[in-house]
Amino acid sequence: MLGLALAARAVAAPAAGTAAEPPPHLINPQAKITVDANSSELNTKTGKVELIGNVVVSEGSTRVRADRADTTCLAQAAQAGSATTQCANSRWTFQGNVRIDAPPRGSLESDQATVEITDNRIARATIIGNPAVFEQQRADALGVTRGHADQIVYDVSAGTVSLSKDALLSLSGGSNDITSQEIVYDIRSEKVQASSPGSQRVHITLTPQSVPKQAPKPDKGAPGPPGHP
Repeated sequence: MLGLALAARAVAAPAAGTAAEPPPHLINPQAKITVDANSSELNTKTGKVELIGNVVVSEGSTRVRADRADTTCLAQAAQAGSATTQCANSRWTFQGNVRIDAPPRGSLESDQATVEITDNRIARATIIGNPAVFEQQRADALGVTRGHADQIVYDVSAGTVSLSKDALLSLSGGSNDITSQEIVYDIRSEKVQASSPGSQRVHITLTPQSVPKQAPKPDKGAPGPPGHP
């Protein structure tokens, strides 16, 4: 059993209803990766440390949660006595109920994910599921944008999610759907790019908004109610 004292500190969850944090590129550049888990185990043969139970890895407003995770950088950090140096550029694998908070107001969920950390920042996450799911609460009154695909890549610095292989993105609360082999969604500007290779085509379904029916106007030639001329 390997303790996490050299490599991590507890992560406090944000209070419900708090305002969304600014995009990652506006967050304090001195922010560090933090790790929290119920327990950990070291495989001396592979050099991997496995984090078990309520795993949370975060940097700034980007947060990854899962049932389990493993990486080699924590073992290297324990030997070197410096988590900052050893884990500044590292690769993590997450499994089981993976959820990634993608600011602003976005989240991704999947069965498993691979997260790349560059210069002490969560830079990129690749999630795979059956399917992997993306969701963002829109800032306007149009509800939630949802998407799913076999694979979703979240580029933290660019603020984009790329959905590939049987990708679908549902906009405006489900009234507009885009299906394609490749969809790139900018979660900050809420812009969409879709493309399909070869003879395959992008398919867009637009559902007209229902218009309330107006009550029929009274016939001017019809007699009025009793007591009126």
